[in-house]
Amino acid sequence: MALMKRKRLLSLVILLLVVGQIGFAAVATRPSWSVGLGGSFCYPTADYLKQYPGNPEVKMPSFRTSRLLTMDLEFINIAYTFGKNNESAIRLGFGISYINVSKSFSYGISVLKPYNGVGFLADMGWRINSHFDVGVRYRLFQCFFSGSSARFIAHEVEFSPSYIFADLKAVEFSVGLPVAVLWKADSISVNASVALSVNIDSLSIKRRR
Repeated sequence: MALMKRKRLLSLVILLLVVGQIGFAAVATRPSWSVGLGGSFCYPTADYLKQYPGNPEVKMPSFRTSRLLTMDLEFINIAYTFGKNNESAIRLGFGISYINVSKSFSYGISVLKPYNGVGFLADMGWRINSHFDVGVRYRLFQCFFSGSSARFIAHEVEFSPSYIFADLKAVEFSVGLPVAVLWKADSISVNASVALSVNIDSLSIKRRR
């Protein structure tokens, strides 16, 4: 009985905290679009050699470097805002992503093929204040090599700090430095880029009405 009472008391305290926060917070939707340019640094794993069974001329490629282009469209991004001026937020977003990795720079006869990928995006982030934001993203890509029907699945986890350099109330412009780890069946890549983002803040639009 004492344990049940403590659980009820704890539940009541949590409920009061949530209700209290609602008075100083709001829910906003912040769809966004971003484009990133950078480099993909790939390290093939042992599974790479399985693509060439019985061919003694094929050697394990060394560390390879390619050009990288990324695009994200978050059509759902819900933010729980708080602070005196709603300058801070915890957000959760979903959308679609596109990735383009060029063929690797030549290193002898070893050149990794270029590929493209389209997939699902899930995003969690923290708006620290009106200028700084950090986020973690997961992407699940369906990829295909350029000029080939071969397809493969790739997973990516990204950490992205960003700086909001222009705030037009309803529209924000930010620059980020995302770093991601992408892995597929035969390699692991570290992708680093500079990304520009446009964010639409529904809460600011409501305030202007």
